[in-house]
Amino acid sequence: MRSFDFDDKGFLIGGERDFLVGGEIAQFRVPREEWRNRMRLFKKAGGNALTTSVAWLIHEPEEGNILFGDTEFRDLAGYLQTAKEEGLFVYLRPGPLVYTELINGGIPQWLFEKYPQVKARNAAGETIEQLSYLHPLAMEKFEKFYRRFAEEIKPYLITAGGPVAMVQLDNELAGIHTWNGTLDYNEESMGICREGGLYPRFLGEKYGSIAALNAAYGTGYVSFTEVDPRVFSFGGRERARAEKDYHDFYCRSLAVYARRLLTLLRSYGIDVPVTANAANAYLLNYLKELSDEMKGEKFFIGFDNYYGLDVNWANFHPTPKWYMKNVYAADAMRAMGYPFNVLEMELGSYADIPPVLPEDLLADLGAKPCVEHSAPSVYATLLSDGDRYAAFLINLYTGAQESEFRVHTAGGVKDLGRIRLKPAEVRYVELSGER
Repeated sequence: MRSFDFDDKGFLIGGERDFLVGGEIAQFRVPREEWRNRMRLFKKAGGNALTTSVAWLIHEPEEGNILFGDTEFRDLAGYLQTAKEEGLFVYLRPGPLVYTELINGGIPQWLFEKYPQVKARNAAGETIEQLSYLHPLAMEKFEKFYRRFAEEIKPYLITAGGPVAMVQLDNELAGIHTWNGTLDYNEESMGICREGGLYPRFLGEKYGSIAALNAAYGTGYVSFTEVDPRVFSFGGRERARAEKDYHDFYCRSLAVYARRLLTLLRSYGIDVPVTANAANAYLLNYLKELSDEMKGEKFFIGFDNYYGLDVNWANFHPTPKWYMKNVYAADAMRAMGYPFNVLEMELGSYADIPPVLPEDLLADLGAKPCVEHSAPSVYATLLSDGDRYAAFLINLYTGAQESEFRVHTAGGVKDLGRIRLKPAEVRYVELSGER
């Protein structure tokens, strides 16, 4: 494999400054017999770097049963070997959260069912059906998967002559909470009202003394552990100041989380560069603390630039405001010392209906000022998926499963009936002509 590196201006491939053209060919969605063909088509289109998620729920369908290579949709090593033979770099996304249109964003269902305390909470104490990043039990469970993932990819790292050039830390940090209208207030994860907890320590580092905090908040707290951001009983500018402190603390918690993930990777011998992606230009603001935490590491931040996930998106009809959002993203990344880069840019569709037409792709590119704005890398999501006109049924479990299956077609819902799948079986149900 050619060498791979980057600086604050862009990417260096084989020692030469070059454009990194990435595309998602999902290892667990594309049939194994199609990997090489699609990789070659990707190269023919000008691509040089693949990306695929490595979803925790696919590889650990039952707690303690971590599987790699037992079936084609878990054959990560085979995928990486094929990419190596085809001369393509690979960018891996092992989560814990990967999203990629999977249930729980790729978090195993057993984790939430058996350990509901690992879920995020809002300020009212209500459960958010998303992961609380720093919950110690969640980290304990995830660490076992990370260790096994590292064992699987070590022979394929670019530093060992393989194709794996980068690994992503989680996915779209902060999005899973802010899109639910809240930050995370999980008491155990954030250490709220706990001696030695992250939040009291943050306040202590900022104010130095409880007297200084009381002067800022207009309060009479006795200690930092008494401060509960879920029940501020005061208002005015003092409350605004206290809420801003918790927001700053939340951003700091993202940096702590990313550092823990990186520490795990490094302890398992994963020595390639790592990345973090902001879900949009504005969430780059949440990653400034993370950026500061990663100084001295081989690390960069990118952002995601989607054409449209529903018909109300402004970028269906791009305006100067939309263009300026991309300019802002470029300036923010450069200010943090990173090359302007797009880690997710939609070029396909997660649905068969409507089909993606050439006119759609032209409009898509018109909505992507990042390309004209000198982004040295772009990663296309949904570039190549499984059989677009077939139901793709997977049994993740080691035991047989029987369920009712239905699919949506242009003509309505098609009932496939009750289907029994053998352990780790993949089955394709042809739907040609029923789009």
